[in-house]
Amino acid sequence: ASLPGADDSRDLGARVRSAFDPTAERNLDRLARYRIGLAVIRDHPILGIGPEGVVANYERYAGLAQTEGPSHLHNTFLQLLAERGPLGLAAWVVAVTAAMLHALRAVSRVGPEARGAAAGVGLALLGVLALGVFNYHWEDWRVRALTLVLLGLAWAPAVTGPAKPEGSPPRDETSG
Repeated sequence: ASLPGADDSRDLGARVRSAFDPTAERNLDRLARYRIGLAVIRDHPILGIGPEGVVANYERYAGLAQTEGPSHLHNTFLQLLAERGPLGLAAWVVAVTAAMLHALRAVSRVGPEARGAAAGVGLALLGVLALGVFNYHWEDWRVRALTLVLLGLAWAPAVTGPAKPEGSPPRDETSG
């Protein structure tokens, strides 16, 4: 049995070692895509190249390096900076980070019935940020839909509790 997406001809140890090998073909492709992203950012530093602009203009930048073909930059932060500029990247990072922190902070203030949901939403959003370092997953509609649902759940009173005035005492979980 192998991991989904794993190359069946290699064992897991070899696959893990190849992830840190700068001469591995997949890593050379990834580095080439990073160079393409940096070139796009250099050419469009303020507003980015526009949504879907990396793929639409890929051939123009592909001369910089050989890659497997037009796709994404394998890094959400780089992709958003290249396509939407610094403000677009900042808006996405702030939205996801604020929702994640709101949900994780709720773990200590909500009752036991909502604690798992708040922790799950917060940790899933942490996963969205972490995965973004290694891939551009926003182009997949399923990941985008799940992320939007998580963003909504992070602010839902059923998950993170009702808003309380600043400085109010902690909730008494022993009373009903």
